[in-house]
Amino acid sequence: MSPLYFILALYTSFSLPIFYLVFNASELVVDEEFHLRQGRHYCLGNFDIWDQKITTFPGLYIFSAILLWPAQLFGMDLCSTFALRLTSLFASIINVVLIYEIRRNVLQKVNSIKIAFETLILSIMPPMYLFAHLYYTDIVSITMVLAMFLLNQKQRHRLSAIFGFLSVLMRQTNIVWVGMILGYSIMDKIISQTLPFIKDSEKRSNNSYNFQDIFSVLGFYLKRVYLVPKQVRLLFIHFIGYILVIVGFIAFVLVNGSIVVGDKSAHEAALHLTQIFYFSIYYTIFAPSVTLKFIETTMKMIQKHWILAILLTLASTIVIYSNTIVHPYLLADNRHYVFYVWNKLYGKMWWFRFAMVPLYLISISILYQSIAMRSAGFQLTYILCTIVSIAFQQLIELRYFIIPFMIARISTSSVKFKLLVFELILYLFINLIFFYIFTTKEIYWSDYAHVQRLIW
Repeated sequence: MSPLYFILALYTSFSLPIFYLVFNASELVVDEEFHLRQGRHYCLGNFDIWDQKITTFPGLYIFSAILLWPAQLFGMDLCSTFALRLTSLFASIINVVLIYEIRRNVLQKVNSIKIAFETLILSIMPPMYLFAHLYYTDIVSITMVLAMFLLNQKQRHRLSAIFGFLSVLMRQTNIVWVGMILGYSIMDKIISQTLPFIKDSEKRSNNSYNFQDIFSVLGFYLKRVYLVPKQVRLLFIHFIGYILVIVGFIAFVLVNGSIVVGDKSAHEAALHLTQIFYFSIYYTIFAPSVTLKFIETTMKMIQKHWILAILLTLASTIVIYSNTIVHPYLLADNRHYVFYVWNKLYGKMWWFRFAMVPLYLISISILYQSIAMRSAGFQLTYILCTIVSIAFQQLIELRYFIIPFMIARISTSSVKFKLLVFELILYLFINLIFFYIFTTKEIYWSDYAHVQRLIW
């Protein structure tokens, strides 16, 4: 029996009791107020009703309506909170399969049992695992992005682009990951075809080229400009699916005046570079196996290039001083852990923001090393797209970090088994504490009838 079937059964067997635990603790958690109401409308076939407070495309509600629609034919009302939340759990089970297949493609020589073990661990990554039990856009959004990446790995670009479109339908910011796939796919294609014609090049694999190879190929075409139109035409035909999704999205933004639908007032974009630092810390905390794998080389690198480290420290300090944005929701919403971290540390002690700079630089180095095994095109597009996806968000929301985290984590090289065991123990411990607090700590807001819970 494939180890994938075993971890699917195991994941489902322990997730269902947790699902019931979360449901019994609260039938309405934070932004579910809007999602559940809209989900019910679509589930019941009321597609002409739209809540202007919702800022995303209706992908989640369409997904739920498709899954639950057959029940309507038999007169069954499965448009309840319980049923709608089940769509997230169902998507999370699909994600187990997608993570396993992607890791198997990345680590082709690694034992499938080890890959299955790592897949199970990644599937319960604490901030992501919570949303498998709630009716948010996050889990289904991850499903579409992972499917897009897997199909891209298999060179099935037209189908990959379709899932790219579906990912944008779940959440607009996923257009960034469609752009990433298009970007590195174009570079992989050009470089794999061109390097064999460049003198002294021994590179043949589109997964092994470095930044020097990119410059070599660029120089090759600068000397042979007459080849460019034909190459552009071939690339356009080969990757037409991704291009259509991106062009369509640009047209939407031009017509709509923003990437946000509905209420735009609370989601205005602004450059917020310190989000990069927050994300790097998030990555090192929730990818402990990768952190422990690369921490020694990172410290040696800092010692070797200490002058550069000092310059980066000064630059980071300037960024933090001049570009730290505190969103009103961050200070007002006590239903998120970030609220307490900010008010107890970042907001209370001004010096704490700057004291974190060394940890930020170490974390960024670890994050980069985790994708260093991939092609230079992948590295370049991941860095650019991660910055775009998080550095224009004013509000610090840990769930916004999940997709860039997952892309980097499933793209890293093989991790030692003992480090994976440590990661599993840490995840189990964090989840145990989290769900205990979630089910026992009650938060009351005067304008909410339902008891509120503490989430990521």
